[in-house]
Amino acid sequence: MYNSKDLNIKLKYKKPDYIKLKKIFSYPISSFLNGLGHWTYTDTDNLVKNYYCSNFINHSSNKNKDGYIYCNLENVHYFCENNGKTCVIKNNKFNIDYKPTIKPSKLLNIDDWAKIYYYQAGENDGDDWIMICQNKKGVYIYFRASCDYTGFDCQGGGEISYSSNEQIFWNHCLDNFGRTMVLKENGVNMKINMK
Repeated sequence: MYNSKDLNIKLKYKKPDYIKLKKIFSYPISSFLNGLGHWTYTDTDNLVKNYYCSNFINHSSNKNKDGYIYCNLENVHYFCENNGKTCVIKNNKFNIDYKPTIKPSKLLNIDDWAKIYYYQAGENDGDDWIMICQNKKGVYIYFRASCDYTGFDCQGGGEISYSSNEQIFWNHCLDNFGRTMVLKENGVNMKINMK
C-alpha cells in the first residue's frame, strides 16, 4: 500500500483550438443558456465557504483544512432562468436564494478558456460532451452534458461545476468519470486491489 501523500501528479494540458471547440461545444452550451434541458450549475467555492451542505465534515488533519462535502446536490444546485442570465440557488434546508459568483455566459465563453485538461465531443443519443478546463481568470470548469436523439429540449441536460481552488475542484467538482479521464490523459491507469 502506498502513502497518498507521496503521490504527486502534474497534469498536462493543451492550449485551446477555439475554432474546433466552438464546433463541438456551441450546441450544448447554447442549449444550457437558452434554458433547454435539465441542468445543475454549481458554484462549489460558495458551497464550501457558506456551508450550504448541512454536513460539511472535515475528516482531515488540522494542517489540511480541505474537508468533504456530504449533501444532496438537488437541494443546492442553481436553477437558471431568463435564457441562463439569472441563476439562484434553492436550498430547502436553509431557504436561501443565492446568486452564483460567475454568470453562466461568462463561465461558458469558449474564447475565455485557457487550459484544456480533457475534452470529449458528444452527439445526440451517444457520447457525452465533456470539458475539463481552466479559464484565463484561473477558474477550473467541469462541463458534462448529454441528450437523447431529440436533443436537449426533451431528454437532455447536464452539470456544470466550477472552483478557483484546484484542490476543491479535483475533490468536489469532478465526478469519478471526470477524474478517471483526466488521469488516463496523463498516462495514469489505476489498478485497485481490495484484497
